[in-house]
Amino acid sequence: MSGMLIVKRYARALFESARESGNLESVKADIEFLEQLLESAPEIRAYCLKSHRDLQKEQEFVKTAFIPYVSSLTGRMLALMGENGRLGGIPFLAEAFAMEEAEASETRLLEIEAPRELSSRELQDIEEKMRKRTGGEILSRMVINPSLLGGIRLTWENRTLDLSLKGRIQALKTKLR
Repeated sequence: MSGMLIVKRYARALFESARESGNLESVKADIEFLEQLLESAPEIRAYCLKSHRDLQKEQEFVKTAFIPYVSSLTGRMLALMGENGRLGGIPFLAEAFAMEEAEASETRLLEIEAPRELSSRELQDIEEKMRKRTGGEILSRMVINPSLLGGIRLTWENRTLDLSLKGRIQALKTKLR
């Protein structure tokens, strides 16, 4: 089972609990902190993703690395993930939480991959076209992926639209075979 599938249940429970208790802004800040922490400390992310046999160590790691820096609601959820041996889901928590938030607000989460940083005008054009295509608001996230060579790749709601040069070359290779 992939990390994203594992963490979706935790993200949904955390989102609903935060919304019901009126702590949504606090939990959002926690999620943002966790995302920044994992981005700035790749060794923590790597530790979360590696296979563990000792649940006691996982629980201690969560208590040390995360719980002192987040609210009690987020801390309880992270502790539960440690107790259940789901440490590998923590690096995917921010994305899963954003998906829950977008689903609740009927906003679509759109990941835009490009080989370079796109201008604000290019981003606006893409978002507008996707708004028309999906019929909802768009919350976009830019990802730089130099391997695409040119063009863009869009991902939303488990769908991918590959308009990249790399994708077109691969499609041409497939047709030629």
